Amino acid sequence: MNTEENTPQQPDRDAETQRFDTEPAAPAAPAGPQSGRRRRNILIGAAATVAILAVGGGAYAIGAEVGDDDDDRPAASQGSGSSATDDGDRDGDRADDGARDDDRAPETGAGAGIVADAASMRDAAEAAIGAAGGTGASSIDVEHGGYEVEVLLADGSEVDVFVGADGAASVDPSRDDDRRADPALDLATLGDIIDAALAASSEASGGDGTVDAVSSSDDQGVAYEVSIRLADGRDADIDLAADLALVFADVDDD
Repeated sequence: MNTEENTPQQPDRDAETQRFDTEPAAPAAPAGPQSGRRRRNILIGAAATVAILAVGGGAYAIGAEVGDDDDDRPAASQGSGSSATDDGDRDGDRADDGARDDDRAPETGAGAGIVADAASMRDAAEAAIGAAGGTGASSIDVEHGGYEVEVLLADGSEVDVFVGADGAASVDPSRDDDRRADPALDLATLGDIIDAALAASSEASGGDGTVDAVSSSDDQGVAYEVSIRLADGRDADIDLAADLALVFADVDDD
């Protein structure tokens, strides 16, 4: 009988023993997922910060641009001031115009300030005839600053001559060849013509006046046509026969 085979094996006291009464330590939680969440949180936070800065920066840029545009536009008060200045200048100009108007003598007729008597009108007609080399005068109009005289020429045409208050004559180079010339005025009877016309206008209008124009006429029964400016501003047209009798009197009542 083999004693070694039937004898149980005794444990080796020197062998390292293992304790079974100690609980095994819990495994450490993996660090990978937690680290990933922290990175995502950091990235999300950073992105939000960038977005806020971007929005804020854009708003600041827009605000700055609007501010720049506002600075480029002139202030309303400046425009108003300019308009007020312009109005003041215009008012000043009107005042200056008024001052110039006050310096001029008031006009009551076409030839205000020009003597409209027979002698002055005769002198103007003779000066015009001499300047144009004419044969006579068919009309004499009292104008501002002088007299307008229609002078008859030898060829049957007429030419206008302006005679200033100083007696200087200026001949219009153009001639009137389109109509038949009226007869020449008898300058020797010019005073009688004017007196007869003034008397007729006074009787028709009830007021006095001055002569504006005297002209000859080729209308049947009418030798002279005289225009009168009445003292009240109305006009009267007087037609006289060759013997200075009244043919027609027309008084403007407007």
